Amino acid sequence: MKVELWQTKLDENKMYMLSTLSGFYEENEVEPDQNNIMIITAKEHFHILGDEISIYFPHLPDTYFGLARSPFTVKVEDVPETSQEEFIELINSDVAKTDLSPS
Repeated sequence: MKVELWQTKLDENKMYMLSTLSGFYEENEVEPDQNNIMIITAKEHFHILGDEISIYFPHLPDTYFGLARSPFTVKVEDVPETSQEEFIELINSDVAKTDLSPS
């Protein structure tokens, strides 16, 4: 998400997230523009970085996060098959209901 934000900011010629480059530009009174090789290189780097991160952290459906936020609102069929039996035990556990239910 941050990488996408940074790419958007670079499209707007904003470089505050690249403090060293931003400082260099300020000291040397260089105006950033879309054709600047450093901005183009940074955008390419962020694109590659985003691709690499998505290999390890793919976009997951909200169901996975729902399990962490409020497991009692998730349907059993929305849980991966390999975890469904454990999930049923969890949602039927009085201890889990006491510990995990909002107060």
